[in-house]
Amino acid sequence: MSLYATGADTLRVRLAPAGPEAVSLLVADTTGAPVASVASLVTRTVSPEQLRAARNVTHDALFHTTWRAVSTQVEAPATTGQWALLGTGSPYVADVAQGGPASPAAYPELSDLIQAMNDGIVTPDTVLVSLTADSGARVGDPAEAREMAHRALCVVQEWLAEERFAGSRLVVVTRGAVAAVSGEGVLDVAAAAVWGLVRSAQAEHPDRFVLVDVDDTPVSAGVLRAVLESVEPQVAVRSGNVLAPRLSRAVAPAEGVESGLV
Repeated sequence: MSLYATGADTLRVRLAPAGPEAVSLLVADTTGAPVASVASLVTRTVSPEQLRAARNVTHDALFHTTWRAVSTQVEAPATTGQWALLGTGSPYVADVAQGGPASPAAYPELSDLIQAMNDGIVTPDTVLVSLTADSGARVGDPAEAREMAHRALCVVQEWLAEERFAGSRLVVVTRGAVAAVSGEGVLDVAAAAVWGLVRSAQAEHPDRFVLVDVDDTPVSAGVLRAVLESVEPQVAVRSGNVLAPRLSRAVAPAEGVESGLV
């Protein structure tokens, strides 16, 4: 092995045959200047036992997302803050207004709320919009998904462009957008597209957006307001139970890797 230079933070490695069970390596930086070389690196057969041992070593490093029950109790309820609803024709939006200390003002679109703010109303602390098809259809219609994603994009962009919303939260309510319980599938592909888009916005703008996915049960509507006052950025409400995504360790199969194409 030979070392020619140091300090490179990006390397390019070229492998070439160097015998029946060996390869040579030439390491260069991004300009092509040599950094190191290995005349011969012998490769050896890996046994199934070694593969299983390596899998056990990395077992604790593998995670996947699961939905776990969370508490909706908050130390400082936000019910005293200003609320606003968008899309007055949606039954999911109307459910939030029930049971609150005051009826939130409703506006057809975000632009109407902004105009009302220009006319003198106080900027609301929480603005809620339903981005679920009112038809209740649960088919994977690509056109509907594109239309809903486009609408969500317009709302998100308009929300971020208005500086007066910098201290407010936009709560996006969907139905059937995520599979949060065992045996459940994604029922609304269009709403699932909305979740993907808003999740990206959450990553870029923390604390500005909240995602809430509900089911059809009446009891879920009763806890929706409490859910919106929690600190969870993403929740699913199923039969009145509040779930949030959490990382869980992935469980490896008990036996070896199954046969098949990769």
